[in-house]
Amino acid sequence: MSGIIGGAGSKSGIIGQTELEYEVGAYIPIVSGSDAGSGTLGLSSTTHHIRYVKVGKLVHIQAHIVLTGSGTFSGYLLVSLPFVVLNEDSTAANKNLNNSLITCFWSDHSGSNDTQTFGEVQRGTDVMYFGWRNSGGGASVFPIDHGSVDTDWQMRISGTYVAAN
Repeated sequence: MSGIIGGAGSKSGIIGQTELEYEVGAYIPIVSGSDAGSGTLGLSSTTHHIRYVKVGKLVHIQAHIVLTGSGTFSGYLLVSLPFVVLNEDSTAANKNLNNSLITCFWSDHSGSNDTQTFGEVQRGTDVMYFGWRNSGGGASVFPIDHGSVDTDWQMRISGTYVAAN
């Protein structure tokens, strides 16, 4: 679904903006590694969509992705996004708007959970990479690599970022 919010006679309450495009949809991500040509991981055929709502340049995503354990990759775990992330000049006053962190809850089928994971969007690209914070209370942050992903892992993702267009 897509369309325009506002327009002539609109009562949307958005001041100074008469037309605001929106889109609602689903996107099938690619789960791969950060090293060039490193390969991809298999996804469950029933649980693999990223649902999104895009209003103007603001994109909100939600997903439940089940990895099948098939495939391999090297480098850090990447998940593709439905839209390219805004890449502003680093000197711009609002430069931090495009450094979004996406909430991610990981769990595996044996009941092991890690709630301190995150996805960081990569400016100017259509990917986010994943990391985790030491659950023992340490301040260290570690990227998620192939050795950290076992078979049948599940990711529940929710977050918002600013798109380039």
